[in-house]
Amino acid sequence: MWTLIVVAGDVCIDWLSVPIESLRPEDSPPPMNWQLRDGRHMFARAGGTWLTADFVAAAVGKSAQVLKPTEEKDPLENVPPDEIIHSMLMLGSSDRLRDKEEVPYWVVKKFDGYAGPLDSKRSKVKSVKNDARDAQIVLL
Repeated sequence: MWTLIVVAGDVCIDWLSVPIESLRPEDSPPPMNWQLRDGRHMFARAGGTWLTADFVAAAVGKSAQVLKPTEEKDPLENVPPDEIIHSMLMLGSSDRLRDKEEVPYWVVKKFDGYAGPLDSKRSKVKSVKNDARDAQIVLL
């Protein structure tokens, strides 16, 4: 019999903001005007309870079944903050030592807050998919 773990709580869409350097006018092919300034690439990823459940599932492997809130049908980048809270994370590159060699990796340099509904309405509450009353562990 499997151990059943239910992970419930607030879901969030994490926006990872990765800096990009501007191009030079003499580059080939010539850059577009907007490319002459530093900018950022933005990536939407499942955060909050979704991310926690994924971490738990990776940790327990096949020794347990992990249930989590239902995921969005639409691509996350198309879900507005009126529906699901968004968090902004500014990433930067850094180096760390791995096997006596410096390797680059991304690190959160700044947490830049949340975006949510403009008025007093609440964002969506996502129920746990196939929720089970007989779970051995409930993680909130």
